[in-house]
Amino acid sequence: MNGVAIKKGALVDPWGGEYLISIDSDYDNWTQQFFSYTDLTYTSKTGGSGTFPAVQAAATASSWGKDNKFGTNGDSKYKESDDVISWQ
Repeated sequence: MNGVAIKKGALVDPWGGEYLISIDSDYDNWTQQFFSYTDLTYTSKTGGSGTFPAVQAAATASSWGKDNKFGTNGDSKYKESDDVISWQ
């Protein structure tokens, strides 16, 4: 798809990039974010894997957009990026 090889069974966005999905597995209504934008505010939570940025939600999904880079050209900033995130 769009020149991107897709793994069998993968959930992909319209540009062929895999969706990034986080699910609240301990039912405390917080999901761990494995990456964090430098221009967004997160809550710090402590759990089995240490302290991590968290979003209050049962599940979150995101896409790095058409350019398939985290933020604008890989700069880790959400503002003015083509990234799509469910918690904003």
